[in-house]
Amino acid sequence: MERFYLTALPESPEWVVRLTSDCPLIDPFEIDRVIQFAITNDLDYVSNTLQPTFPDGMDTEVFRFTALKRALKEAKLTSELEHVTPYIWKNSTYKGGKLFTSDCVMNDEDFSGVRLTVDTQEDFEVIEKLVELLGTDKSWHEYVTALHEHPDILKINKHFTRNEGYEKSINIDKNE
Repeated sequence: MERFYLTALPESPEWVVRLTSDCPLIDPFEIDRVIQFAITNDLDYVSNTLQPTFPDGMDTEVFRFTALKRALKEAKLTSELEHVTPYIWKNSTYKGGKLFTSDCVMNDEDFSGVRLTVDTQEDFEVIEKLVELLGTDKSWHEYVTALHEHPDILKINKHFTRNEGYEKSINIDKNE
């Protein structure tokens, strides 16, 4: 969290967009959609992950710099500090909190069980095969369609669960 804050501090922007490097096929259209939703609805925090309906690997978060600043001052748990935004979304209106206004951008159909992320060697193999098939400039929906047309690729990383790293941090919190 501190690294995000210090990176943004010289500009003191109104909004911060958080993308992670393990999402190599992230769809720019979806990034823009989350940004526009946050601005249009004047919210402190918006993501497409509070209730996941997009494939893992489309994770986009948009939040006010002021929310990040407050979270840095108030967050205490390892999971909150390491993963940047949990303090914000756990204390947001979407989760029943009162500190930050928030909402979730959702897809009409649930594709949350599909992995377009790179957390494991198997994930890398899936991405590599998709790039060989389609290149790097397709929408997330085109990649998901290709996976369903090639079930042998889809099953390579199907057994992994979403957010394993965050879950490990939660377990550290419990031991602190």
